[in-house]
Amino acid sequence: MTTTIMSRFRFWLVVAVAVISFVLWGGWLVGRYQKNMEQQFRGQAARELDLIRFLVVHELQKEQYQSIKEFLRQWGTRHSESVVSIRLTTANGFLLGSFERDAKPHSSFSQSVAISYSYHGHARLEVVRDLLPMEREIRALGNQIMAAEFLVLVVFVYILLINRRRKELSEFLAHEKEVVERAHHDLRQEMEERQVLQEALEQEKERLSVTLRSIGDAVIATNCDLKVALMNRVAEKLTGWHQEDALGRPLCEVCCLQDAASGSCRDEIFHKVVEQGMTNIMEENAVLYSKDGQVHRIADSAAPIFDRNSVVVGVVIVFRDISEELKVREIMSRAQKLESIGVLAGGIAHDFNNILTAIMGNVFLAKSSAAAFSKEIVSRLADAEKGCMRARELTQQLITFAKGGAPVIKSLSVKSLLEEASKFALHGSHISCTITVADETSNILGDSGQLQQVLSNLIINATQAMSDGGTIFLSAENFRPAGKSTSGYGDADPMVRIQVRDTGPGIPADVSDRIFDPYFSTKKKGHGLGLAITHSIIAKHGGTITLEPGQESGAVFSILLPAAMAEAPEETAHQQAQEIPADGGGRILVMDDDEMARFVFRQVLEQANLRVTTARDGEEAVALYQKAMAAGDPFDLALLDLTIPGGMGGRETITLLRELDPKIRAIVSSGYSNDPILAAPQQYGFSARVTKPFQPEDLLRVVHKILRQS
Repeated sequence: MTTTIMSRFRFWLVVAVAVISFVLWGGWLVGRYQKNMEQQFRGQAARELDLIRFLVVHELQKEQYQSIKEFLRQWGTRHSESVVSIRLTTANGFLLGSFERDAKPHSSFSQSVAISYSYHGHARLEVVRDLLPMEREIRALGNQIMAAEFLVLVVFVYILLINRRRKELSEFLAHEKEVVERAHHDLRQEMEERQVLQEALEQEKERLSVTLRSIGDAVIATNCDLKVALMNRVAEKLTGWHQEDALGRPLCEVCCLQDAASGSCRDEIFHKVVEQGMTNIMEENAVLYSKDGQVHRIADSAAPIFDRNSVVVGVVIVFRDISEELKVREIMSRAQKLESIGVLAGGIAHDFNNILTAIMGNVFLAKSSAAAFSKEIVSRLADAEKGCMRARELTQQLITFAKGGAPVIKSLSVKSLLEEASKFALHGSHISCTITVADETSNILGDSGQLQQVLSNLIINATQAMSDGGTIFLSAENFRPAGKSTSGYGDADPMVRIQVRDTGPGIPADVSDRIFDPYFSTKKKGHGLGLAITHSIIAKHGGTITLEPGQESGAVFSILLPAAMAEAPEETAHQQAQEIPADGGGRILVMDDDEMARFVFRQVLEQANLRVTTARDGEEAVALYQKAMAAGDPFDLALLDLTIPGGMGGRETITLLRELDPKIRAIVSSGYSNDPILAAPQQYGFSARVTKPFQPEDLLRVVHKILRQS
């Protein structure tokens, strides 16, 4: 504001100075011009006076006085505007001619000149002139000058105004340019920010799109009217709708959800989400009907979408197909039930083995006592012993059902293995079985119980495949694979090939690659674990099992198992019994939680002239062993039960005993014949194993062998 006032003050000050300067200059110019005009006027008057004198002198010399009078009159008349009077008089005052104007002058000046027209003639010519024309001309010229000055002044002021306006416009344009540049800069900055925001929005949109495509669950977003606004590929796959076709359609049309139990529509849940603005997590009891007619069991949730003002603008529904998950849960539930049954079967087998151990031990003792009195009693006791052996086979089958761990490897007769497995699996069945074992077929190295489980699974599967009856063919022969041995030198290790073939419909080729997968089954009520367990057991034995391809009818499974390096008879107690020395000798510590088992151990071992001390658990056994060492009468052998319910078992006990006596010799016993310790007792600090129930001859043979080695 102050700058504008000062600028205007300076401008009008310049205008005032200019006006005064022009006025002064104009006045000086008019005065100078007036002076010049007077000089010019007087000079002109002097020249006219000389001309009149010349003419008058010429007429006087001719003495034409009348002509002189007429000439003066005419001249005055012709110049009456500027000439007031003309008088020509002689030296003595005689008037030779004159002119007198009627109007009196405002101001005048006179000029006179002496004339000599003869030797003795003299005269005087006087002209009085009016200054009004000169003044009028000077005034007109002054007015013109003043007008010119005023015009120049106006032009000058106008130029100043224009210049000031130009300067103001320049300043305004500069200011507006600055404003425009600032606005342009702000606009460009805003455009850049918008570009950045647009790029960020595009990136966020792309990330959202990638995220939606990457999410394993189906996602559908709607507006407040429950019209579809967005859906990912998983949602497209489950609903059968493409996003382009589903946009703008009602949610109930695209995503048709019903209650699995009642069949009622569940759209009201989404309306509640919009109205109440609360997340609703639904239970796993919804059914989705897709566009192409497929039915999916789903688990889903619905949540409101809020804007920046916390107003509900839509709903997002996230759901996933749990059809396979429910099937897996069902299969897992079955597997858990089977596992529970297996644990129960294993526990029953363990307790039953302890009972059989007591029975078989007492039968052995009774036979020994009755041998000298009655052969009939001995015969009856032998029959009872055979019944106990058959009961042992039953417990072995229970343990096999319990799905044990590492195999207890020993030499097995293939023929006996096939006969026992088929007898167990086909008991009460209308399916016939044919067993063919080639001559000179080697024994195999394996766990009898686990291999019986393998064969039982295959035979049972074949039986279930032949619902209308049929025949199962079991065969065995020696087999020499191509390639090198496991050591890398010489031919491949010898194997025994066992084949199980049935006359059923066979296995479809499109599922033959998946039959050994866990939880895969071609039967409606199958749990899909039998062949998976079979494959695992064969692999633990160092063998292979395959389904032979290209069979026109029935299924053929081929099993390759390592052959025993030397022929050996079947491991039965009678075939392997050795003579037990009668002199005995040695002190033995027996640890077992079962009182009847401890009694049998004591009676059998004492009958062989061995000193026996018994313990109920590991703590008592360690204390007795430590006490015997302190007394200088240590034990020669420890017989330890592997499993002690609620107490220290054989595995923990042998560790403590080896700390007391690193040279201790111990035998592990257990009713679980498939325990990993029984498969490799030397790796756990034991010298040998005894599996319950046992025949006393087997126990005495193992004990005598260990004592003889010491």
